[in-house]
Amino acid sequence: MVGAAQFSQPHDIERQRLLAASMRIGMVGMFAATPLGAYWLVRLGSPLWACVWAIATCTSALLSKPLSNRVLRARDDHAAAAAERLYAVKMLLTGGLWGALALWPDASDLDLLALGILQFLILIVSCVSLSASRLAFPVLLFAVIVPITLRLILAPPPPLPLAAAGIVIAALVLAVAHHMLYRTVRRVILRRQQRDMLAQEQEALFHAASEGILLIRNERVVKCNWQGGAMLGTSPEKIIGTHVGQWLQEAASWPQYVEDMHLTFSQGERFSCIARLRKRDGELFFAELSANPIDADNLDAGIVLVATDISVRLANEAALRSSEQRFRRLLSLSSDWYWEQDTEFRFTHLRGTRLGDPYNPLEQTIGRHRWDLDILGVEEARWVAHKATLEAHLPFSDFTYQLRTSKGDLRWLSVTGHPVHDDAGHFCGYHGISTDITENVRRQERYHHLAHHDTLTGLPNRRLMLDRLDQATALAKRNLHRVAVMLLDLDNFKIINDTDGHSAGDRVLITIAERLRSLIRETDTLSRLGGDEFVILLPVIETLDDAEQVAAKITATFIPPLEVDDHHYVLGISIGIAVYPDHTATPDKLLSLADASMYQAKQAGGNQYRLAQLNDQGQLPLESH
Repeated sequence: MVGAAQFSQPHDIERQRLLAASMRIGMVGMFAATPLGAYWLVRLGSPLWACVWAIATCTSALLSKPLSNRVLRARDDHAAAAAERLYAVKMLLTGGLWGALALWPDASDLDLLALGILQFLILIVSCVSLSASRLAFPVLLFAVIVPITLRLILAPPPPLPLAAAGIVIAALVLAVAHHMLYRTVRRVILRRQQRDMLAQEQEALFHAASEGILLIRNERVVKCNWQGGAMLGTSPEKIIGTHVGQWLQEAASWPQYVEDMHLTFSQGERFSCIARLRKRDGELFFAELSANPIDADNLDAGIVLVATDISVRLANEAALRSSEQRFRRLLSLSSDWYWEQDTEFRFTHLRGTRLGDPYNPLEQTIGRHRWDLDILGVEEARWVAHKATLEAHLPFSDFTYQLRTSKGDLRWLSVTGHPVHDDAGHFCGYHGISTDITENVRRQERYHHLAHHDTLTGLPNRRLMLDRLDQATALAKRNLHRVAVMLLDLDNFKIINDTDGHSAGDRVLITIAERLRSLIRETDTLSRLGGDEFVILLPVIETLDDAEQVAAKITATFIPPLEVDDHHYVLGISIGIAVYPDHTATPDKLLSLADASMYQAKQAGGNQYRLAQLNDQGQLPLESH
């Protein structure tokens, strides 16, 4: 019996159609066999029963038509199985009508033989025509064979004592034959349905592909999917049958493509290229073409051409290249490096104009942390703070340090970095720029030098001298030592400017500054206040005599004439000395006392020194040395 599960698979619709067709064929066969059965009854002298039997048999045959329609209209397993069961009931009725003839009382042995032959022929034809149904033929076979078999068993004919056994054997053979036919039909239907399903799947995949797919045969498009139609700006139906060259920018270029395909296919490779195609409205676009032959030795068998619209991709790549070029030009105009780091803060990428410089070798940077490089000028506390910023995945800027080159030079760098996250928000590392700020640092140092040094002699100016004086007195207060300030003024310097000019006076000042610098210690400070005034700061002395010894050495040095540019100048130098804390504990007043003492030395004739001496009224008495 056919269960509902037999119609649950998609291929069972084919069996339904075949079963409906077999019902209609069986109906015609029954109509053809009914006259023979009626004639058999007439020969036995029963014309009335022959008519009744014929009407019943034809009525049973006519029932096959609505049942076949019901099978065709079945939309689910249960409906199809129910229709087949009704048909099996109908075949039981039909088989019963034919089997009842064997029980006719007036039938002779020869009549039964003729009837048996007729029934056997009907069963053979039904075995084939009902091969689509597992239930109908066995029911028919049972209804036809049982009556005649019973009669032959109960009253076997003398000439054929084993006739019943023969009929049973023949029935079994027919049953086996039907079962084999049924299974064969089922396999054929299954295979056909599998091929149909495969074809449907391939067709669905063909049209669902994101690329345009065209089958080319004899230079014409014989098949095109939906994406191919959309790419060419029309429907696939309007593309099929057209010459493939119609869709190229230049139709005449197709033979060259075919030649290139021949060469590529002969090498066992897949053909691919970038071509410019033309849409139906004439718009041109770039496409990446790839082709495979159905038969590499015979391209007339067909070529499968896959096309991908790459216009947007090419535009994006062009924009990316343009952006890359602008980025490179920007880097070339600056002293910047672009760098990238992974999640462990190791360098993975470097780009910039100075990558070839000896102080930034690429092979010594990639794969290392910043703190693994030869970096100077970063205290441990700054490294700790910088690493904490990185671990927190926070941006940083102006992280400055010095990098030593392979030549031993020191360069100043300023680094700025930002964390990088993917679309899901996961940390991916850092990227940023490093800027060489060495020239800026040097420029700032020059500005600082100019702000604190005399432009003519290079000596510290008043601002720097006062700053050092403050530091020296603060240190002397802690360490309980003395600080001396000596204010120096040249005697008769104005004569040089008036006679030889200011340029000669400048050269004399430079020479005097060099001579004075050679007379003091490295820890002492020589500064120029302006004009021909100089100040010497002795940050550490033990007694007042130490300062007087330095002053005496200076005045002695200026007794001989000073030779500058083949000129000999006789110059004296007047020196005023004030000592901390002997004369005052206030740094500013210390300089004033030294200035007053210098004027006393100058009024006394010049080229001598005076040590500040305060009387009870805070005044300096004149005292020669």
